[in-house]
Amino acid sequence: ITIAFGLNAMWGRTSSTTPMNFSNIDLFLQYSAQKLCAVLTHVEFGNELQTKIDAPAYAADLLTLRKLVDTHWAAAPARKPKIVANDENPNAGYWSTFVPIAQSAVDVLTWHLYDGYGLDPKLPSDAFSPAFMHQIDVTAGPMIAGEQKYGYNNTGARALWIGETAMAWRSGRDSVTNTFLSGPWWIEQLGKLAPTHSAQCRQTLTGGWYELVNKTGFIPNPDWWTALLWKKTMGSKVLATTSANTSALLAFAHCAASGAPGAVTLAYVNLANSSTTIVLSGSQAFAPGPRTEYIITPDGPETAQTVLLNGTPLTFTAGQIGPTPGRTVAGSPPIVVPAHSYGYMTFDAADAGACM
Repeated sequence: ITIAFGLNAMWGRTSSTTPMNFSNIDLFLQYSAQKLCAVLTHVEFGNELQTKIDAPAYAADLLTLRKLVDTHWAAAPARKPKIVANDENPNAGYWSTFVPIAQSAVDVLTWHLYDGYGLDPKLPSDAFSPAFMHQIDVTAGPMIAGEQKYGYNNTGARALWIGETAMAWRSGRDSVTNTFLSGPWWIEQLGKLAPTHSAQCRQTLTGGWYELVNKTGFIPNPDWWTALLWKKTMGSKVLATTSANTSALLAFAHCAASGAPGAVTLAYVNLANSSTTIVLSGSQAFAPGPRTEYIITPDGPETAQTVLLNGTPLTFTAGQIGPTPGRTVAGSPPIVVPAHSYGYMTFDAADAGACM
């Protein structure tokens, strides 16, 4: 087990421009270095405070925090916790001042991303809406540009995370963000941010209507299964992928998480209300060949909290995760996916050079 602690960034602060009182954090870090050195991996400083603390003051406090961490872990520098900040809502202007000052202190740069609003009456119909799907392009573009300028990405020593996210803020919405309807947004965001972000932290494990695990029966909601299958099938290496018609189909390809060398997994979202045939083309395209499919559809209406994997309900009973087997498709038949569905398919014989 490893632990990440959230630190209070407001203690003793008298205004938006004055430094905070670090006496409590100093004692906590001293104790942690002595007692929790083996398990404390990250400390996060503050949460959504851009309206409470001016950027230069916030950044200056992180420089102080860096000195404290370095001091208390001087005897074991390889085990010192990484500093995570600043978990803000999208504001490229704030970051343009904050990041240049704080960059020498921050190991993991984080920001929050919610495309929808829980009380929006249109939220249910947004699930398969191309306009809703493409909001992330407008929001994330300026943030990513500012972050990468200072070396924060998904591969280097400086990591970039989505520190908090769900389909909609304000605790989400019952019968939407805890159902099959949240899946298109979830796969799209995982896919679009994979080239630049090394982690996405879901809001939340349990609690609110955007929870991954139902708070009453502790049964996984659909997005939990979607994330599990992403980890099972999609490797860490991202392959450049485009869709000829993003109003109907979203597609993302990675080297497969397992399988034969050269194997590729394709994640897709069919936004159309009819079945769609996926055709692989382009100079680097691979021959479809045999594949293993993981097709996710609702168990009933699209507001269902239970989903089907290749037609079979995904289950969690007696504390045990049910099986998540793929469906093997022999030969090279056309790739036809159901209306309003999403999922994954792994091509073991893709022989992709980038995945060797």
